[in-house]
Formats: sequence, C-alpha cells, structure tokens
Amino acid sequence: MKKTIIIIQARCSSTRLPNKVLKKLHNKSVLTHIIERVRYCEHVQNIIVATTNKEIDDVIIEECIKTDIQYFRGSEEDVLERYYHAAKQYQTEYVVRLTADNLFTDIESLNMLIQECSNTNYDYMKTHHFLPLGTGCEMMTFQALERAFVESRKPTDREHVTPYIYQHPSLFRIGEQKYCSLKNDCSKIRLTLDTLEDWDLCSRIFDALYCGVPLAINEIINYLSDHPELLAINAKIVQVTVA
Repeated sequence: MKKTIIIIQARCSSTRLPNKVLKKLHNKSVLTHIIERVRYCEHVQNIIVATTNKEIDDVIIEECIKTDIQYFRGSEEDVLERYYHAAKQYQTEYVVRLTADNLFTDIESLNMLIQECSNTNYDYMKTHHFLPLGTGCEMMTFQALERAFVESRKPTDREHVTPYIYQHPSLFRIGEQKYCSLKNDCSKIRLTLDTLEDWDLCSRIFDALYCGVPLAINEIINYLSDHPELLAINAKIVQVTVA
C-alpha cells in the first residue's frame, strides 16, 4: 500500500455556523469526534488537521494538541495551497481530503477507497454516489494535487481544492469508487454540518445512538428510516455547490 495521509481542513470562521468545529457533542468537540472516527481507518500513515494562520484558529491547534494529532497552518482563503504545502511537508504519495463539516465519514468506504485508488492508475477518486451528503470523501495523488496547485487560477478551484482536478478529465484520470457499504441510494440524506438545522439533526442522532465509539453509517440510516420525521429538520437547506 502506498503512503497515504488524511488531511482534515478546519477553521472557526465558517459563515453559516461559526465555530462549528468546536461545538460539543457528549462532552467532545466536533473536531475531536472526527479525529476519533478517522483513527479507525486502516490504511493511512498520518492524520493532519490543516487550519489557517489566523489567530481565531489558535483554539483548533489547542484541540489538536489535546487529541495528540498533527497539524498544519496555512492560507485561510487558498485552501488548495494549504493542502499542497501540508501534503508536501509530510511527503506522501496520496492525499485523502476530509472537512470538519463531516461528522459521519463512512470509514468502511474510506478504507475501500484507499485500496481501490492505490491499486489503480487513477489520479483522483471519490466515494460512491449512494452515500449521504457529508459521509463521503475524495482521494488524489500528490502529483495531481501539485498540478492543481500550480495550474489552477479560479478562486473556486483554490477554495475547494479539487474542482480543477475532477473538472479536467482530459488532464487527470478520474474514477468513482465501485464499492458501496449501502444497498440503496441515500444521497439525498443530508448528514453534513453547515447550519443550525444540520446541528439539530446531528445532535439528535448522537443523543439517540452514541455510546462512545463512532457510529456506523448503516446504524444511522436504519435509525433515520425508523424516524423519517427527522429528515425534515434540514431537508430544505440548499447545499452550496461549486460552479
């Protein structure tokens, strides 16, 4: 297996739900829950939190130190630059991109994604489209990340890290994960954390199911199937898309 690291981007100055990464669920911050979750990933050599150089994000560094996780600080707006320099510092062959919006990344799918991407010649892969919003992830080679860093100019490409790669299939080998841990299409379920409504839903899921270990996606889906009224909490939220 080739060297792979996970980079989790996090900052406190999110516009729709400020300081969400440090909000508490069962006496742990959102960021700590995410870190504990991805530590169950079997095929990575390192996990890094990539935050900004802004003073407001000093508290994220404190959280990283508390949870014994490595960190990198870089540009607030140019997240692509932040990712590139973090990946370069840790001398990796592959990078998995996660964000601190996503409490419920599907670790089973992530493990399989790393295996699939490492065993193919793809420059970029994303998890299966059946997964709920906020539970998937992306993976790319360091060379693809470096090329995007050097060549991309659009602000949206710099802010969102990967659009330059997946929007240019003539330049990069693009793939989607074949394996899926879910039998049905759950892509319309919103399990990301971007608004107060999202926070309400995530909190209710934690209160109902959390017992000290990361929740499995199938467990969450089954719970929501039994309580479909909960899906209405954030159903009207419009997801910000990349142009």
